[in-house]
Amino acid sequence: MIARYYAAFSIQPNPTNRADEQGRIVEVDDKFGELLDYDDVAEILADNLNLKAKSVRVHHWVRLH
Repeated sequence: MIARYYAAFSIQPNPTNRADEQGRIVEVDDKFGELLDYDDVAEILADNLNLKAKSVRVHHWVRLH
């Protein structure tokens, strides 16, 4: 089963760029959603946005009902 989460995060491709704040709905397997920490979520978002994980900083991660 799929669970939906809302992630509020910022993207800063390199230290000289300004950070761009965004929010997205992320769908993950229900079994693993609660086990993910912010670093895991940053990796998922970075992979989907074709960025390096260190470019993404997750501020908030919450399950949607």
